[in-house]
Amino acid sequence: MTKTRIALLSVAGIIPVILALWVAGFDVAYQLGHYVVSDDAVVAGDLVQASAPSTGQVVDLLVDVGEPVERGQALVSLAAGSPAVAQPSIGPRLATRVRAPSEGTVVFLPVERGQTVSAGQPVAVLADLQQLWIIANVDETSFKSVQPHQRAEVYLPALDRTFNGQVVEILPAAAGLSGNGTTPIRPAAGGTTKTTPQLPVRVAFDYDGADVLPGMTATVKIFIRG
Repeated sequence: MTKTRIALLSVAGIIPVILALWVAGFDVAYQLGHYVVSDDAVVAGDLVQASAPSTGQVVDLLVDVGEPVERGQALVSLAAGSPAVAQPSIGPRLATRVRAPSEGTVVFLPVERGQTVSAGQPVAVLADLQQLWIIANVDETSFKSVQPHQRAEVYLPALDRTFNGQVVEILPAAAGLSGNGTTPIRPAAGGTTKTTPQLPVRVAFDYDGADVLPGMTATVKIFIRG
């Protein structure tokens, strides 16, 4: 028996095994090391906070979550001072408006009408929805195989859609924590603690026209071969 025939017979014997594993739901490509998966990922972006200039009470919310705003646009109306110490004889408290520090879209309103806020407390959070990305935590055992420019697929459960992406950069471990105004990494689903150390990777993705918001969870598949 020639070497060529032996090789062909070997391949012919492997193919049915691979097909059987595929039919059974066994991810052959993953087991062969063609890609790595992170189910601990989140949509991130540069967040800008609009804060109360002084202690006051929220009179009205002038915008809704998802509403685009211009720089300087009024977001929240406040009555100056604390209602607990207000003197009826003084008359109506002076009203002030918290304005947007930059152009963007309202992604979070952490206050309610009638709530008392302190100076510096955030009353609205804005983001540029045209400049979002993914921060994906990758297991340390697979991290060395991940490189910039590798192709990626990003699945967003909230939209039940998959988007094409690409690894942009490998981040320092501290980038997985909140800081610098970016959206922080969320804990793994179910609040479980992963024993394998994880390191963050930044992934750009093409979401043009989709209603993507910072904080949405994601599953990321990074193709490290092929």
